Amino acid sequence: MATIPRFTGISNVRVFVDDQAVGVAFYRDVLGLPLRLQTPEFALFDTGTATLMIEPGGDVDSDDGDLVGRFTGISLTAPDIHDAYTSLVAAGVEFLHPPEAQPWGLLTHFKDPAGNVISAVQYTRESAPEQSR
Repeated sequence: MATIPRFTGISNVRVFVDDQAVGVAFYRDVLGLPLRLQTPEFALFDTGTATLMIEPGGDVDSDDGDLVGRFTGISLTAPDIHDAYTSLVAAGVEFLHPPEAQPWGLLTHFKDPAGNVISAVQYTRESAPEQSR
């Protein structure tokens, strides 16, 4: 008997920002992600595989602490990471380091205006996730 998968993909990831308008401008205008929907509470961007949601983030007095300005664990795939790095540095984006070789491709990290750390990756053809090939 075949097992039916409980989950079939990631539909959305969330990033918390301290200024919604600045966050929307960064993700839309600097990173070039298509804005799908914007409300006062959140904004959704298309990434090709899942949506990226930004929304006003945590309250430092809450049990969760401040959700803004953290390592997100989110990796955006770039077809040419060196081109993305060069153009984003020219646009004033703060990178933690230039692209570095990994066993599976190339990796770098940058900050959004709220201080959230986002990864940028370029996979080798052999190691690319199925949807990126």
